[in-house]
Amino acid sequence: MAGFETASLALAIPPLLVAAVEHYENCFRPFLRYDQFAKDAYRFRILFGVQKTIFRRECRSLLEEVVDQDTASRILDRAGHPLQPGKELDRQLDEVLGESKGSIKAITDMIKDKLSDIESESQLLGTAIEQERQKKNHAVGGQAWRSRVAEKLRFSFGKSSRLDQNLNALRSLNSHFVTLSQQTKKSPVSQRRAPKELSQVSSEEIEKYQTIGQASCQVYEALGKACSKHTEHQTHFCVEVEQELIHEVYESRLKFKMAFTHINLAGSAQQDDLLWFVVNSITDDDATKQGSEVIVNSTSNNHAQSPEGQVEPPRITATKKQQKASQIPTLNTTTTTITAANAVPRSRFYL
Repeated sequence: MAGFETASLALAIPPLLVAAVEHYENCFRPFLRYDQFAKDAYRFRILFGVQKTIFRRECRSLLEEVVDQDTASRILDRAGHPLQPGKELDRQLDEVLGESKGSIKAITDMIKDKLSDIESESQLLGTAIEQERQKKNHAVGGQAWRSRVAEKLRFSFGKSSRLDQNLNALRSLNSHFVTLSQQTKKSPVSQRRAPKELSQVSSEEIEKYQTIGQASCQVYEALGKACSKHTEHQTHFCVEVEQELIHEVYESRLKFKMAFTHINLAGSAQQDDLLWFVVNSITDDDATKQGSEVIVNSTSNNHAQSPEGQVEPPRITATKKQQKASQIPTLNTTTTTITAANAVPRSRFYL
């Protein structure tokens, strides 16, 4: 095995893919400022951007063989995801690649080297333009200055230039990378893993359901402590997550609805004691600004029936009572206050 390929195999694939994607971004950015001087510069930037998009999409598709789409995007964006870098991810991807992993690593390294060549040419071009800017015989931005810069750019981006040759070489390497990646996804190992390990649920969805689960547990504990004087309780419980625009950012807020009754020590249900709970969460910032506690009062309209034959919640009004914000406990990034009230007496539960 050649020394180049041996060095390539010493590194795991995910870090190589991430580094190559970052290298594409770094190389692409300087060419944005050359469009105004020459059409050749614009043509080069468009074609280079196409190769950047092809490579990134294929890298994400390759990572999706072992992780879900959201995780793959986070890895390439270097968003601090726990799977980046990770030995388990490396092992799974190596298993999927099989005998192709050596070739894919070698091609990825060659793409990085070609990007380094393009970046070097871009730096030389930037130096040449800066030298033109410092010449005293032409005003910066003047017609003569722009003409000289355009001439240099046309030469640098011409059909026979080093930049154009490097772009053609990069296109060829990208083609090899895509071919190897597509063959990997058609392998028996990849097809066996796909239904078991791929997940279409994003981390945002998982986080939302985790928040609901944690809040539900806290509601259960709060009710258990507050209603310990009765033998048995029955509760119809509903949890919702609503997206609200708060400070120009959409945030998730929890909302609970439940119908509650109890059985006394004599064993008979007290239907007249049916309680309705309405729970809305507020952000920590709102709690600090308001410094208040929302108390929900319910009327004794406990037997009102809906058209479907189900009990409807009573009419609810709200009043405010001053309270220190520090006394309201938090749930993740929100503060949730539960208040329940019947006609007499009034009860309060805090989450």
